Amino acid sequence: MINSTKFEHKEYELTCIAPVHIGNGDVLKSYEYAYINNKGNRTVYFLDKMKWAKFLLESNLLDTYAAEAGRGKMILIDWLKRQRCVHNPEQLLKQLAISTAEAYPHTEVKRTLNDIARQAKSVQGVPYIPGSSIKGAIRTAILHHLIQKNPESYRSIWPEVKQAIQSHRGRKISSQQLEHIAFTKLPTTGRPDDALQSVMKGVSVSDAVRIDHKKNTVIIQKLDVSKKRGENNNSHYISLFRECIPAGTKLHFSITVDTEIMKYIGISSIEDLWKWSRDYIEEGLSMQKKVFDMNRDYIPEFKESELADVVLGGGTGFLSKTVYYALASDAEGRQVLAQFFDDIFTTKDRRTHMKQPAHHHQQDDDRLTPRTLKLAMTEGERWIMGLASVKEVR
Repeated sequence: MINSTKFEHKEYELTCIAPVHIGNGDVLKSYEYAYINNKGNRTVYFLDKMKWAKFLLESNLLDTYAAEAGRGKMILIDWLKRQRCVHNPEQLLKQLAISTAEAYPHTEVKRTLNDIARQAKSVQGVPYIPGSSIKGAIRTAILHHLIQKNPESYRSIWPEVKQAIQSHRGRKISSQQLEHIAFTKLPTTGRPDDALQSVMKGVSVSDAVRIDHKKNTVIIQKLDVSKKRGENNNSHYISLFRECIPAGTKLHFSITVDTEIMKYIGISSIEDLWKWSRDYIEEGLSMQKKVFDMNRDYIPEFKESELADVVLGGGTGFLSKTVYYALASDAEGRQVLAQFFDDIFTTKDRRTHMKQPAHHHQQDDDRLTPRTLKLAMTEGERWIMGLASVKEVR
């Protein structure tokens, strides 16, 4: 057994360079929140469920609300305005809301934000970043580093990983294969066990909590920049809204590393983790920059990304795919991922009713898969999603 006596512990301040979305699994329909666009003041009211239920019961509106909500097209603020017993809907919402968020739809005329994916929050309603999300980002960076450092040890299993992806067993299976080789390093006297032998148990990350304890969030509409084969960049909004921790928010967390365990993969300090994380981010973003900033349209966004130590949450999916680019050649990695995405994201042809690719990655992706740069935008500001910096605090 390993005598784990060498621990390094550090406290950090994390600053959200861009909006960060860590989903809690909840998605609200338009009848579960209220959106008010009043002279450019775009506010979403998230209802306290207990207060809302009490209001409906006391106002004898529960059956009416349930019936209209059941039809699926209710816009809550419009419904409230139609109720005779509600004289001031906005004032009522202020009383019933557990929190509010400033919204940034791409058009002023929207009356609803469709579905809203909620941000992870504490029981007090304060948004936070789970330690598992930070550790997951670090874990992927470590995997990327180890593959790049010793590619031959991993490329031998590329045919098996490729087959797993192509046979729809998917990225989860293939990533498990890679992680087994990368992380299952600790000796054991009993039956082999990936969890017990994984070096990642030598890294512990606390939740990142807001220093100011404020509950405010922002609602960001998904903004993608796509690069199809033979075409210029095309930016377009998608009808997907995420509740995010605002840019500039500061959170506090800690990391503890058992260096006796982590030495098995060449990590001797916490700073090694951050160096590998920065290198991983730099490579992934440089790949995107070569494709999406050919006309120098996104100079500020890519310049700002140089400050990032970690990339977190929803809208940051491309970086995780760079592990496959490190494992295979760029062309083959892109080809396999393109086929995978075409197989799992499909639509039905209206005429033939046959399944067809929804986004045509094999046809349209010429340099990257997926072929999108994920951005967040508010009034006058634009970022690459999920960027965050860290600094040690005493």
